[in-house]
Amino acid sequence: MHTFHENQKLRFGDIVVTPYFVSHSAYDAYMFLIEAEGKRILHTGDFRGHGYLSKGLILTIQKYIGQVDVLIIEGTMLARKDETILTESVLSQKASELIKEHKYVFVHCSSTDMERLASFKNATRSMFPKRPLLADEYQKDILALFSETAGKKSPCFDFGKIYTYSEKNPKLKAWMQEKGFTMFIRASASFNRLLDLILPMLPVEGKPLLIYSMWDGYINRNDTRNEDYVYLQKRFAEVVQLHTSGHATADTLRRVCELTNPRLAILPIHRDKGTDLSSIGIPSQLQERIVTTSCKLSNDINIEFL
Repeated sequence: MHTFHENQKLRFGDIVVTPYFVSHSAYDAYMFLIEAEGKRILHTGDFRGHGYLSKGLILTIQKYIGQVDVLIIEGTMLARKDETILTESVLSQKASELIKEHKYVFVHCSSTDMERLASFKNATRSMFPKRPLLADEYQKDILALFSETAGKKSPCFDFGKIYTYSEKNPKLKAWMQEKGFTMFIRASASFNRLLDLILPMLPVEGKPLLIYSMWDGYINRNDTRNEDYVYLQKRFAEVVQLHTSGHATADTLRRVCELTNPRLAILPIHRDKGTDLSSIGIPSQLQERIVTTSCKLSNDINIEFL
C-alpha cells in the first residue's frame, strides 16, 4: 500500500494520476485527474460544495484541472432535488439552538464525517464551554486523529478533550448530571449497553435528546432501512433529524460540468436508476455528451458499462 498526497502526481507506467482534495461526508476524500495517451479524465468520486472544506472546489478546478476529455461525475442528489441542503455552518447554528434547549444531547452521525462532528462540537462549546464531549474509544481515537491533522490547520477541527463514560469514574458522572453533555453515539450493541447505564441516571425533566444526523432513508425507506438505527431511535422520547448531504447538489454538479466542459463525454455514476443528469440545466452541447450506455467515442476510446 502506498500513500498519496494532494496535488502530487502518481505515475503508473505512462499513466499519470493526480489527486485533488474535496469535501465529503468521509474525511480526506479526493477526486482524480487521470492523464494518458493525450487524454484527460476527471473522476470526481463523491464530493460536495456546501461543507467547511468546500471553499477550494471551484478554484481547484479552474486553476489545476480546466477542460477535460471525459468527466466521470457522481449523481447521488439527482433523485433528491427537493431535499433541503444546509451548509455545515448553518447546521451548526441549528445544533446550537437544540443544545441550548436540551441538557443531555446524544448525536448519531457518521464517525468518519469530520465536518459534521465538528459542527456539533462547535455548537456545544459555543453554548456551554464547560459541558463535556463524550464518545467511545473508537470515536475518541478518530477525533484525536482529526485534531492532529486538520485541527492543526483550523481550530474548527480541534476536538480538544474527549471523554469516555465509565461507571468507575464518579466525577465524570456527576459532571454529566450537573452540567449536561453532548455524546456521539453509534448503533451498536456496546453503545446500547452504555445507554442502559446512562439513560436511567438522567432526570426526566432533563429531556434527553437524540439528534439523528444521517440520511433519512436509513430510517424511512423499506429498501434501505437500518433496523439498528430504528431501534436506537425508539430508545428516546425525543428525536430530531438535523442533517445535510455529503454529496453535490444539482447546482454544484452543473458548475463542475460547465467548468470542465468535457470534449467527449460526461458519465454520471453513483445515482438512482431513472435519474437524468441533463435535468440539472447544463447547456445543450453538454447534454449531448452525457453517456449512460456502452459506446464508442472515437477510434481509440470505448466506454463499456458492465
